[in-house]
Amino acid sequence: MKILKSAVALAGLLLSLAGSASAADNPIMGQWIDKLPSGAAMIIEFTPERISFTNVTPEGNFLPASVFPVTYQTQGKDQYVVAIEGQPSEPMAVVITGIGKMSLKFPGRGERDLVRYVAEAAPAAPNAPAKPKGHP
Repeated sequence: MKILKSAVALAGLLLSLAGSASAADNPIMGQWIDKLPSGAAMIIEFTPERISFTNVTPEGNFLPASVFPVTYQTQGKDQYVVAIEGQPSEPMAVVITGIGKMSLKFPGRGERDLVRYVAEAAPAAPNAPAKPKGHP
C-alpha cells in the first residue's frame, strides 16, 4: 500500500513539473503593459494558472489587480488562445508579433498592442510607487 501511495505521489509531482516546464517555455508568460492614450496603463500578467489585470493611473499609482483562472491553447507558431475559466464569452487571442511584443484581442473588442513590462527603479522618495515602463 505504501508503494502505491508513493507511486501516485511521484506521478503527481512529475505531472506538475511537466506542466511547469511547458508553461515556462510559453513566451506569453510574464508581465506585459498596455499604455493608454490618457497616460494610464494596464499591466497584464500571465502565469500558468491565472491572468491578472492591474490598472495604473497616469500618476503611477497601482490599483488592486483583478485575477482570473485561465487555460491556454496553442494555435500555431506564436499564436495562443487564453480562456478565462467560467466565462461564457469567447477566449482572448494572443499573437507574439516580435521580441517583447504581442497583440492581444479581447472578444468583441479591437486588438491591443502590448510590450514586456519592466518596472523602473524605485524613486528616491520612500514609499513612492514605481512608474510603469515598457520596452521592446
